[in-house]
Amino acid sequence: MSQIPDQLHRFIFENYEVRGELVQLNQTTKDILSGHHYPLAIQRLLSELLVATSLLTATLKFEGSITVQLQGDGPVRFAVINGDHQQRLRGVARYEGVIAENAGLHELIGKGHMMITVIPDEGERYQGIVALDSDTLAACLEGYFAQSEQLPTRIWLKTGLNEEQPKAAGMLIQAMPNSNSEQHALDFEHIVTL
Repeated sequence: MSQIPDQLHRFIFENYEVRGELVQLNQTTKDILSGHHYPLAIQRLLSELLVATSLLTATLKFEGSITVQLQGDGPVRFAVINGDHQQRLRGVARYEGVIAENAGLHELIGKGHMMITVIPDEGERYQGIVALDSDTLAACLEGYFAQSEQLPTRIWLKTGLNEEQPKAAGMLIQAMPNSNSEQHALDFEHIVTL
């Protein structure tokens, strides 16, 4: 089976004032993971972080970059992915000890937080900090959008192996700014359900 190249698709539901992105990062995931011998749970975490960062950089309306960083007191003290407006991505994780294959976000990071740093080539740098108080990275990111941008957002992140090769994909659905009527909220929930 041939490797599917990295892909990013943006879409909009014009009549519903909802936008979205769909990303598949098989080659980039393979490239980032191949240089290290990460345990399976950390491979999964970095792959999710990679997809999430790609989805965030696709929302940039200017030239610049976004860094998504996780820090905590667990065995994974630090995990970071940096991506720019051209979808160039890089990242790394630092960990100690033995990591269980099925370890989740809290078992890996412990008590921690996520920092999202937006660095425009021209203009002011912005950093948002969100507690890792949800069970998944996707839910934490949804909390970030609700808190900082106040935009209803749903994120799905999927990672795994196929024929021993890493696969990573994700989707973001977001209400357009200024679409805060009750009908728009119903439309957003309808699209999320679909």
